[in-house]
Amino acid sequence: MLDIIILLSVIVFLALLYLVEKYKFDKKEKDLLNRLMAKNLGEYVSATNSIEKKIKPITLSDLMEKQQDKDILPVD
Repeated sequence: MLDIIILLSVIVFLALLYLVEKYKFDKKEKDLLNRLMAKNLGEYVSATNSIEKKIKPITLSDLMEKQQDKDILPVD
């Protein structure tokens, strides 16, 4: 029984390791393809800066400040 538990834990660990490496590889590949498709460095930098400015993480304080959203209730 202990052998099965150890084997399953190794399989789960390897699966998690694979998923993390795949995520890192996909992120790097996307960045490299974006660099190849840009005409020059200035175009690439301006495009990445505009994307970063558009995507703003929402925090709990942002949600609390919004009064027009009646659907969102604070959780203690």
